[in-house]
Amino acid sequence: MNTLGKKQTILITGGRSLLGRRLTEYLRGRGHRILWLTRDVSGGMDMCDETFFWDVDQNIVAEHPLKEADIIIHLAGASLFTERWSQKRKREILRSRLRSSRVLLNALSKIEHHVHTIIYGSSVSIYDHAKVEVAHEEDAMGTSFLAQVFNALEHEAVV
Repeated sequence: MNTLGKKQTILITGGRSLLGRRLTEYLRGRGHRILWLTRDVSGGMDMCDETFFWDVDQNIVAEHPLKEADIIIHLAGASLFTERWSQKRKREILRSRLRSSRVLLNALSKIEHHVHTIIYGSSVSIYDHAKVEVAHEEDAMGTSFLAQVFNALEHEAVV
């Protein structure tokens, strides 16, 4: 949100997640218009203002919400909490986040839009907590699996 108090149109991927639902509720409560990109457009209208279809595996993204959005909050990706982190699951977590980011950024690059901010979901787990009591954004990333995932996403997002 900007400091001028202007109501924004905010597009959220991963809106059905716990964080996505809470964020939607919070932002709508402050008067912002919330759009979701989702694979299942049949539900969610009670939570957000509009839902739009996307399918990362088919490289399909509805253009309309990209053109309408001022801000994108990208939370989509395989859940971190529903399964044990086998090597296969770790690959899926990384692949789903990188793939969805690429599809989103590629779609934006092909259209006229006025998105001024893209926010990626992350985790405090990216920092090496064993070495510091309080983590700061400027601190070096740790070496954990989540640190590797979000470091890869950060590099992917630099456009």
